[in-house]
Amino acid sequence: MNQSQFLDFMYIPLRKVAENDEYADYLFYAGVWVPDEETEGKSTQRQTNFGRFRFIKVSGKAQVLCEMPGDKGGVRVTRAIQIISRHWQNGELPSDTCWASG
Repeated sequence: MNQSQFLDFMYIPLRKVAENDEYADYLFYAGVWVPDEETEGKSTQRQTNFGRFRFIKVSGKAQVLCEMPGDKGGVRVTRAIQIISRHWQNGELPSDTCWASG
């Protein structure tokens, strides 16, 4: 990503892509935004970056399997793991969910 692009941190969808008795694997997504060429001060989503983590059912721990490109400091993966941890504490591992701010 170049300096004019930014990775969304306000909305992070998650989808369960694999599961067995021991773990569930999740993909998490974030839009890559660039300045809109037609409207000054606006941005347009150009692509979506994703990462993947494994959530261990017994311990509630997570292991990053694929880092999300551009996720400096791990902000998006941390938020994604937090939302699955909250679901897990309530006895569920949903097929689809999201982390949303605001």
